[in-house]
Amino acid sequence: MKDWNTISEILRDYQVLIKMVHALCGIYVWELLTSIDFELDFIRGKRKFKWPFLFYVVNRYSLLLWLLFQ
Repeated sequence: MKDWNTISEILRDYQVLIKMVHALCGIYVWELLTSIDFELDFIRGKRKFKWPFLFYVVNRYSLLLWLLFQ
């Protein structure tokens, strides 16, 4: 049975967590860049503003900030 509380196991788990967060951040930034046209249409005035867009933007950038400062 593995002892999950040893320093070596905790350090290994931490390194895996850091790599996973970096991978998720890269995937999320790629998704941000591929769908930026949707947000730019609101800024340019090509799309009409509707209230669900506010939740979309807040959730989108709060997740990005969380991933960057994790």
